[in-house]
Amino acid sequence: KRQDRLIERGITYVPDFIVNAGGVINIQEELHGSYSWERAAHALEGIGESVTKVLTRAAADDTTPVIAARRIAEDRIDAVGGLRLRRRPGEPTSPSN
Repeated sequence: KRQDRLIERGITYVPDFIVNAGGVINIQEELHGSYSWERAAHALEGIGESVTKVLTRAAADDTTPVIAARRIAEDRIDAVGGLRLRRRPGEPTSPSN
């Protein structure tokens, strides 16, 4: 794998789906109607935080940043999925079609 070759050379690799988030943020601002550099810059700060979380998790789990990023994503999905288990009294247990 390419990432393995980068790691062997001492190059830190961060998954593209994290570092490319800046492009998505920019598009979101363009579609918003009134482009705000301040709003975009604030959202961009989250990318750095995500990179830090991924690299920290990779080191803690002794794995690659790609695997760490996927584990973080799976943890978030599991956390959100658990929210669906909470229902209001009288709410159906499954969605109706």
